[in-house]
Amino acid sequence: MSLAPRSVTTPIAMDIFGQVGGIPTLTAVFVIIKALIGIFVGPLTIRHLRIKSPVGKGMLLGMSAHGVGTSKAFDIGPLEGTFASLAMIVAAGLSSVLALVLVSRL
Repeated sequence: MSLAPRSVTTPIAMDIFGQVGGIPTLTAVFVIIKALIGIFVGPLTIRHLRIKSPVGKGMLLGMSAHGVGTSKAFDIGPLEGTFASLAMIVAAGLSSVLALVLVSRL
């Protein structure tokens, strides 16, 4: 359960997955490591895939690197940062609902 949250911020992941049986501290470690990897790999992916769309750039960084990715997206441009924020919010909402629904079925 501690490995499940990959696309949400650390406080949300710790809260949600602590309630459903994960270890909050371990969850925080995995989320932070993923965010750090995302902040380095995200811009390389954008260049390698030749993503030109501000929406695509922002969504990629917001989903892959959470708050750090959103900060990086705002460095690229305001539209990219806005979509990174939106991606992060949607990921948090969906993860919250899906985690509770899926765990209740176990």
